[in-house]
Amino acid sequence: MVTKTVDLSGIRDLDLDRVTIRAVNADDMMDAAARCVPPDGAQLDANLFNMAIRQQLVAQSIKDYTPRSGENVGKVVVVQGSCQESLNWSSRTREYVGEVFDYLNGVGQQEREDFRKALMSTGGSQSDVRAA
Repeated sequence: MVTKTVDLSGIRDLDLDRVTIRAVNADDMMDAAARCVPPDGAQLDANLFNMAIRQQLVAQSIKDYTPRSGENVGKVVVVQGSCQESLNWSSRTREYVGEVFDYLNGVGQQEREDFRKALMSTGGSQSDVRAA
């Protein structure tokens, strides 16, 4: 499983000194989506659902973290399942953790463009596509 550990200790006003994020898969996405469904079966606005699933996917990807304050200050907290504690972290902290999540789980615009160019360079032949 692919993971990325990032030292956040030098960044001001965060709740964490360090976080480890892992790559997510389809099962993780389904688990995250299930936590976004209203328990009473009520309709959920699509925009709210998209925001909620993003937060739940990030929470699902957190493997461990080191809090900057509280009872576990300086200790590595290992997460089993989804890190629901992350939903209580400051917006600033969640933004940085989200950047790590995107780096590990996302495809950047330049990566996407380079890949598409490699796909188009085959000219319709049956040859293999080699992405840089």
